[in-house]
Amino acid sequence: MSDTPENIMMIGPSRAGKTSLLSVLRLASANCLHDNSRVEIDPVNDNAKQLFRKARDIVRTGNIVHEPTYSLLEYVFNLKCDVEKVVVKEVVEEEPGPFPWSKPKQVKRTVEVKVTVKKDFTLTVLDGKGGSVFGPPDEGDPAEYARQRAEYVNLARKSVALVICMNANDPSTTADFFTDLQQFLDDVRVGSTPCPFERVAIAVTQADRQVEQFGSSALDRLEALDPAQSAAETMGRHARDGLFKALRPQARQMVYAGWTSVYGFIELEGSVNFDATTGQMVIFRDDTAKWVDNWYPYGVVEPFLFACSGRVVKMHPLRHKI
Repeated sequence: MSDTPENIMMIGPSRAGKTSLLSVLRLASANCLHDNSRVEIDPVNDNAKQLFRKARDIVRTGNIVHEPTYSLLEYVFNLKCDVEKVVVKEVVEEEPGPFPWSKPKQVKRTVEVKVTVKKDFTLTVLDGKGGSVFGPPDEGDPAEYARQRAEYVNLARKSVALVICMNANDPSTTADFFTDLQQFLDDVRVGSTPCPFERVAIAVTQADRQVEQFGSSALDRLEALDPAQSAAETMGRHARDGLFKALRPQARQMVYAGWTSVYGFIELEGSVNFDATTGQMVIFRDDTAKWVDNWYPYGVVEPFLFACSGRVVKMHPLRHKI
């Protein structure tokens, strides 16, 4: 396994919650209950650092402000997580001699063993007006649009995994995005060569809105639902065909979806951690920052963990017959 960081690309339509997920990923990983499910994230470029600075406003206000993007912005992060690799080791074993009184012989053999190592990944998010530059430009310079689109294609051709954000509560913009995505994937392919993605993680965002009416049973209700089914229904068969046809056969078995919520749920209670009347998190307290210790964004780490390592935590397989 190379020590050079591998690339992961993250895409999604407008209002899918891409930057919201990223802004709380460090906190979500720090508050993760299982050490082996953590993903370390550090900003690399100025846009990523600015995004993390905005996360401080969340601590001060208890609210996550969704801001539209008006120009092409590139966010670059370094992700680090545990991955398994196979190494070849030489072992010395003793073999008995041909007779009971014979001395045992020492024999050297090579065996393959699995070890866990820390691996670096470079996560790049290209966020343009309307969430992407997949579709034709409604305004502006066509040459600039072509340059931006070429940048997307070039990045995708160098990426080992793809993270797709989608908001099942906003089917109109999501439908437009997946219509454009098929053409984009066709451009990423070189001739008949499939896309290079080994894994595709689908983050179904704003999951708390799916179950907010169920009070203290909201979390249980959500975990009884299948995020892969929700993703499949929102994408539609045409978009699923385009995605799966663009992947290698083995990669088609590595398309997983998971629920995510940046607000999360109230610990030990299970109700949604968002108060629609105040526009703030239920657990927010303006007289202390300690409330953050009890804020657990739901499912935020898991799509990135899967994209990096292939480890499945709270993710469901999305199956599709071509």
